[in-house]
Amino acid sequence: MDTVRVKFLLGGFCEDPTGYEWLMIVLGRMAKDFQENPVLDMQYEFQNDIHWKLFDDQPYPFWVMEAIGSWSVIKPQNTQFQDDL
Repeated sequence: MDTVRVKFLLGGFCEDPTGYEWLMIVLGRMAKDFQENPVLDMQYEFQNDIHWKLFDDQPYPFWVMEAIGSWSVIKPQNTQFQDDL
């Protein structure tokens, strides 16, 4: 198995200075969904590993954050010559 890391960029618009809280809510919902349904497309298994970063320079009134998650992936197998074995 291999591990792949996927980067999500989350963004939103809020004129309130607590707009970052909406991003945290979205991130929490994503993490909960990944934990409740860890297998995606019967190929990728979520490793319960999300790291996030809220950028220091926010383009107010837009809010942006980065989240990175890890999934296990089964390595592709070359089946072309398996019948010959």
